[in-house]
Amino acid sequence: MASNSTDIESLARQIDDLKSKLNETTQALSEVAKDRGERIGEVASSKGAKLYNQGEKQFDQLQVRAEKAATQAEEKIRENPALAIAVAMGVAAGAMYLIGMVKERK
Repeated sequence: MASNSTDIESLARQIDDLKSKLNETTQALSEVAKDRGERIGEVASSKGAKLYNQGEKQFDQLQVRAEKAATQAEEKIRENPALAIAVAMGVAAGAMYLIGMVKERK
């Protein structure tokens, strides 16, 4: 009987050792996952900031181009106001024509 008791105690110690090692392994894996998650977050944040800055730069460039186009349009209108009025009337006539066509289809 003493042999059975010793075997059971030995198995209990082995089970306790395995539980301890499993807890250590789980904790180590958790730390690795946390570290990787933090690194991924840092990379994503960095790329997001880079994309934001690129978008902001492109917006600024488009704004400058739009301002130049508006200035050029104003200059052309001042140079030849009659032509500007004629173009505006042509655009208005075209818009009215398109509106009329759409209304006829209904």
